[in-house]
Amino acid sequence: MLTDNQNRRDLELNEHQVKDLNRRLGILDHKCSALLELSSVVLALNIIPAVSGNLSDVGSLLSAIISVTFLVSSLLSLFVLWIDWQPTEQVVEFRTSIYRFCIFLTAIGLTAIAALMLNSLHILG
Repeated sequence: MLTDNQNRRDLELNEHQVKDLNRRLGILDHKCSALLELSSVVLALNIIPAVSGNLSDVGSLLSAIISVTFLVSSLLSLFVLWIDWQPTEQVVEFRTSIYRFCIFLTAIGLTAIAALMLNSLHILG
């Protein structure tokens, strides 16, 4: 009788843990989806000045940095979203580390966008 009660409590605990892990994984999915959308917009807009040929050497370098950072960020976000993960703590930690790396890449890309804008204003001015 005691083992039946213990098994039920363990099962309830495991169900609660799985629900919590699925909730956390869902939050990461939404965050990675948002990064993927941002990356796709930036990559689409970055093509225009890159192919126009109106960029200086510095502008071309910054444009390349923007493309690479957002491309890698979008690929990593796709990796997180497309793979069917089992709800474990290790998976949550791994996906969180990928998300944090994507945020770091996004910060680099946004900084390069700001530098490209400043460079363009300097050239025009």
